[in-house]
Amino acid sequence: MNKTAAIIGYGKMGKIYHSILLKMGFEVAICDPNIEGLIKDYRDLGLEFVEYVFVTTPPNLHFEIGKYFLGLDKKVFLEKPPAINFNQAQSLKQSGSKNLYCGYHAAFNRLFEVVSKLIGNTAIKSIEVINAENIYNYHAPDSWVMDPTVSGGGCLMDNGINTFSVLYNFVDVTGIQAYSQKSRQLPVEDLVQAQFTFNSINEQGLISYSSDWLAAKDNEIRVFKFVTEDSEIVVNQANNTIVLNGKLHDFDITRTSEYERMVIDTFEYFETGKTKLKFDFFEPIELVLGCYKVANQS
Repeated sequence: MNKTAAIIGYGKMGKIYHSILLKMGFEVAICDPNIEGLIKDYRDLGLEFVEYVFVTTPPNLHFEIGKYFLGLDKKVFLEKPPAINFNQAQSLKQSGSKNLYCGYHAAFNRLFEVVSKLIGNTAIKSIEVINAENIYNYHAPDSWVMDPTVSGGGCLMDNGINTFSVLYNFVDVTGIQAYSQKSRQLPVEDLVQAQFTFNSINEQGLISYSSDWLAAKDNEIRVFKFVTEDSEIVVNQANNTIVLNGKLHDFDITRTSEYERMVIDTFEYFETGKTKLKFDFFEPIELVLGCYKVANQS
């Protein structure tokens, strides 16, 4: 019997997963009300026969569509963020469904697998993350990303949740030390500064995080700096390099993308209940929403 899957939402992410699923031998049904020739409504009776559902719509629809297909006992992949408020996140979390997988592709980036091996069983003392990009390189000014009722937020909800998924694979984030945000030209936050406390092998440390969505268009920065007792490891995602104690570290670059690695993990989870992720699916989104709560109280 052929493997079957549906993709709900056929934008950039939907196309990425479509390509991966076809490569894996799936028959794929595609639903998007805005594209002629595709299934218009995710409640179409034809979709009740697929086994897996990949939800890649704008974030405000993830919860509604995810709950619908979970109710049909489908195995559901929710693109990040899985929810845009605490009530949605708690509802999904409390469902305790083994049929739900939340997608955090950044946690499967080959760079961080190499870093994990370099760190080994050594305690991490501090982590610094600097993210500076120009949002207009990726989204038009009238994109849904600019609407907080659809996106759930700005740079923190978008790339911040990716950062947190990486960090949770290394350390146990224990609290929000400080958080501030600004909206300079956009209706969502486009500049964030934050500090978090963490535990790592009985050591306590501090994470410093910054994100800027209005950086120069041709000068993007995506840097993670991990400091341990005997090493400093700088990961530059913009050029796929790792610098160990001031020297460029040579490592084998895999041809498998982080998205493919995540999809493989998705099916492993649905089959065995095991995942390579070292955190609960909802920890990254809960940290994002916790930051927003701090901002609203200040």
